[in-house]
Amino acid sequence: MSLLQKFKDNKKKVAAALLVIAAVVLVVVTQKPEPKFSANTCFVINPMVILEVTGVKDDKYTVNIHTPFGVQENVIEVAKLEEGAEKDGIVGHSCDRYKQ
Repeated sequence: MSLLQKFKDNKKKVAAALLVIAAVVLVVVTQKPEPKFSANTCFVINPMVILEVTGVKDDKYTVNIHTPFGVQENVIEVAKLEEGAEKDGIVGHSCDRYKQ
């Protein structure tokens, strides 16, 4: 039996296999990466400003910005915070080391 004949006999199996491969590729391509930082992560922007991640939801970080003038709550897109921290070389630490 030739290879072409085998293919013709098994084309439903081949089509099903190709469909499964396409579905797996689609899932892998559309999967969102997990955020790098979790709640209770702090970044020292400078000695007067600390950015505290308080939560992650829908591709956004909820953060508290601690300054000498008080605390301001804000929302930052995951990609912007992660790219900015990487670009500026700012490393996140557990906020426990900053709380008194």
